[in-house]
Amino acid sequence: MNDTFSLTFKNQVVFLTLLFLSIFELTENTLRVTGNNMLTLLLYLSLSVLILASTKNYRFLLTHRDLIIIISMYFLTIFTSSFINNDFNIELILKLLGSFTFIVISIKTDWHNKSIIFIAYIISLSILFLFWDWTFDISNSPFRNFASGFRNPNGLAILLFCGTYFLTLATYHVSNIILKSYFIVSLLISFFLITETGARSILLSLILVVLIILIHKYRNSFIYYIIFIALAFNFLFIFMYIKLPNTAIGDGLNKISISVFSKGFFSGRERIWSAVWDHSMTSPLFGHGISSKAGHIDGITTSTHNQYLQIFMESGIIGLTIFLIFLYFIWILLLKNMHTFEGVLSVGFFIATIIYSNFELTLFQNNFHIGMIQWLIITLGISSQYKTYSSKGVNVNDMPIK
Repeated sequence: MNDTFSLTFKNQVVFLTLLFLSIFELTENTLRVTGNNMLTLLLYLSLSVLILASTKNYRFLLTHRDLIIIISMYFLTIFTSSFINNDFNIELILKLLGSFTFIVISIKTDWHNKSIIFIAYIISLSILFLFWDWTFDISNSPFRNFASGFRNPNGLAILLFCGTYFLTLATYHVSNIILKSYFIVSLLISFFLITETGARSILLSLILVVLIILIHKYRNSFIYYIIFIALAFNFLFIFMYIKLPNTAIGDGLNKISISVFSKGFFSGRERIWSAVWDHSMTSPLFGHGISSKAGHIDGITTSTHNQYLQIFMESGIIGLTIFLIFLYFIWILLLKNMHTFEGVLSVGFFIATIIYSNFELTLFQNNFHIGMIQWLIITLGISSQYKTYSSKGVNVNDMPIK
């Protein structure tokens, strides 16, 4: 019995289109409802596809059984926390389940070059529209961050950053010099618009992607350890960020940040993180349930702005530990594909996403719309298409389209 599985090219287009349309939930206009509906449809479609594929051929899951086991353990922890806290948010649990099934489906899918170029065209046209909007935005000034029609400039920045991944792949895959030039110009405009959003975390993410690519080229033996360095940095940063305000070091960092970015080093996250930490420590093993939000804590009106603290608050140290193991399993799968351009690029974006998750809440819960794009980027570097064909010595550009 064949243990492989993949979306057909037409189905890939459907998935990518739904994913793109879901980002309208982040805008300020009436398209928000449409974006949210597209996301819900995508997540439920992912869940349905995985169930149907499993009934027809359960063996295709066995090739990544370790990943399936760790995902199952994570949900067992969530259900345990829900039972303890009497918090049965079925809608959120189904969305989370849909997210993980999307991850599995994407890993198992032979993503075609034409699919990537298809979404790259849509992204490039969107970037041209955003640039046109920027040029006619009469309120543009050094004191305002560009957000276009999005509710938050940081939301636009992370979408632009994710778009650079697909534009880079499209530039790599197309051979026509005119198309290649078109995608390069789109990339440059995207970089410019990112700087106009004023999102420091995205500028850091871009630097990290370039750094990872350089490390792969010149110090490849060091790559394996980068995930441990990234996670150690995250938890050390959380601790220091909470402790540094009103200290001499904190004041110094604040002055440097203001001189370079015209923004203070401390953004208010230190107060949110401190409150979330104190709240989470009242139930450290299994957390306070999947519906927990920073906004439920007295004096806090925003999200946690930190993926790791959010998971700790929801499912305790047990849930957070399992999630970190899940990230490690994804890392190992990515490292097996470092002989491909997609693999190297996804490794860079994966590390950037791990660091970015220290400042925002996108992978799950608060922003599924962004999270699914991030997971697609990460899992594209694992896709069996590249492993199968590269191992046979076949050029990725010469692969047939199903």
